Amino acid sequence: MYNIIVNNVHEKPKPSDIETPIWVSRFIHDLVIKHIGEPEVILDPCAGNGRLTRFYKNSQIVEYEIKRGSDFLMEEAVINCDLVLCNPPFNLGVGRELGSFRFLKHIFELCGSDVPVFLITPMGFRLNQRKKSERWKRLIQHEISSIISLPLDCFKDTLFHCEILVFNMPQLKPHYYCYPHKLVEEHRVVKGLSLPKPISGEDLKTWRVKHGLSLNDVADLFEISKATVCRYQAMERLPNLVSMAIQNWK
Repeated sequence: MYNIIVNNVHEKPKPSDIETPIWVSRFIHDLVIKHIGEPEVILDPCAGNGRLTRFYKNSQIVEYEIKRGSDFLMEEAVINCDLVLCNPPFNLGVGRELGSFRFLKHIFELCGSDVPVFLITPMGFRLNQRKKSERWKRLIQHEISSIISLPLDCFKDTLFHCEILVFNMPQLKPHYYCYPHKLVEEHRVVKGLSLPKPISGEDLKTWRVKHGLSLNDVADLFEISKATVCRYQAMERLPNLVSMAIQNWK
């Protein structure tokens, strides 16, 4: 049952700058590559740190990120693209209209109503509606090709019923489950990643920089549940006092 106390997007919104889990990005990427190949141009209207488009090595990425001074909702020019990947803020803080709805409308206005779209959204975007809802009238004009179910704890430090709505990709199955374990393991294998256990702070930093990973990437890929703590004396790390990281693996 939908718990309005825990999951009310207006009372307890998902933070607007929360990162897309890397395994979700990989799941979407694999579906796209399998069914339509690598797109020439991809639009990410809420780019953040670029996680949704990270795996597309040969695509041109058109990004908007309000923290970097580019607001997609203020854009008026037509955007020619082959795919849209969007993880918008669910609540824009303006009235009760969902951010997902605002972004989806603007995507279709600028990119055309037939552009393939992957939209990460609260389940209430699709289900929590009334007979006179404007969203019903808008959504029935566009084909929802597939629904991808996400775990309740998909986003870090957030419990929220979310899903991915896919528009204009009839090649897909009607429904998928997206979960981390198999995908994380596949990503490790593909990237040739292996992490010593335990590993201390400076060694962990050296390892992740070598592989071009952020701290959050490492946390996602290896499901680290403890932080790394190092102690120093006279600018030298003391191995016998190092609190070793990654003792607990989920």
